[in-house]
Amino acid sequence: MHIVHKLLNLLVLFSLLPGVLHAQTETETFSNPVFAHDWPDPTVWQGDDSLFYTFSTAGTNYAKGLGKFLWSEDMVTWDTIPDYVWTSQTLSQLKQYGSSFWAPQVTRIGGRWLMYLTCYGNSSADPSIVVLTLDSETFPTSEGLHGPWSLNGVITSSRENQIIDTIDPFVTEDTISGRVWMFFGSTGRNYRVELAADGLSLSDSATFTHVAGLSLAENPRRNKVFEGAYLYYHDGYWYYFVSAGLYSNYTYNLKVGRSPSIDGTFVSRSGLPMTEGNATTLLSTTSDEKDFFGPGHCGELFEDNDGRTYIYYHCHAKDVPISVAGYIPRALMLQQIYWDEEGWPYFEDGKPLAQETWPNLGDDSFQDLPSFGEEGELGAATIFTLTGQPIKTASSRGFHIIRYPDGTVRKSFVIEK
Repeated sequence: MHIVHKLLNLLVLFSLLPGVLHAQTETETFSNPVFAHDWPDPTVWQGDDSLFYTFSTAGTNYAKGLGKFLWSEDMVTWDTIPDYVWTSQTLSQLKQYGSSFWAPQVTRIGGRWLMYLTCYGNSSADPSIVVLTLDSETFPTSEGLHGPWSLNGVITSSRENQIIDTIDPFVTEDTISGRVWMFFGSTGRNYRVELAADGLSLSDSATFTHVAGLSLAENPRRNKVFEGAYLYYHDGYWYYFVSAGLYSNYTYNLKVGRSPSIDGTFVSRSGLPMTEGNATTLLSTTSDEKDFFGPGHCGELFEDNDGRTYIYYHCHAKDVPISVAGYIPRALMLQQIYWDEEGWPYFEDGKPLAQETWPNLGDDSFQDLPSFGEEGELGAATIFTLTGQPIKTASSRGFHIIRYPDGTVRKSFVIEK
């Protein structure tokens, strides 16, 4: 992977010179995994600069726990951002609530970017879900999305709510009512609770409601124990994606249920309640499959300009470098997900795919600029503009450039190849 070094923001104005360099075709494909390293429990989001970012359980371990994000301009090619996600002071504060950090979610609530994170201690009886915020002076620029993030406080914990495995938070805003909801849980069942409008605490009338899955005590096989909640609104329904099985082997799989309202009852395709451990299997593998196995923990769904829906998830991948003996890393995957006539999602063959069609993020007609700066100082640069996108980036001769709609060009990264 490239090593990305951040530069000072340099604002330069240019006039575009026409010239088409590349046109995407529907036959173009990419290879999975899109990030061939351990990247479990991914969260993926599109920033205010139109770039894509991701963080994960493995990402929290970078630089001895200071954390690193990845970024991408095309949803497929990912590079590491050099900025630490949080400071050593924030790391010390986080360690008061747990020794390891799992399943982050970065999302926008009430116009503000927030990060929800599991802090896990010694057992399933003591994890906490915390929320982090950005420095208001850097928000909402792309630089601010990198960090540093600061601990705002604890949303809830197993010791407080008496729910085993208070982990894997997913927070979303109901676009109809404006209410903010958090879904979470694993071996102690899945729950829903309302948050305050700013997403920084429980609401005054917060009630923990069991919405999906059985407990490990009720279901030792784990085929009805759900975790990794993710919700997505599509054509009048809230779709509730969960993972079941054991994360470390082929039994892990991705399932879904749905409800017409986010605070309603979620059911499987057969109409059976998710509270009883029912859900429709979407993506699964068997013990005979070695290249990819154990897919799960949906990271995000995105729709491209052709109306195709893509989903991020993690999956054990055979060819990913192994850092821990006996552990096959869970790499970042990107795959199309389809919708049938009844509105239910499904995957091609219900299996992880090694090859997938590139998402179309716009009309790939690029225009270039003349060189600027002194060679060896700022070097030559090419600006790529993607029609219909508010901001687009590209790299040339080691430099990464962002061009804004008003013609402003910001030099933001140097890429050493």
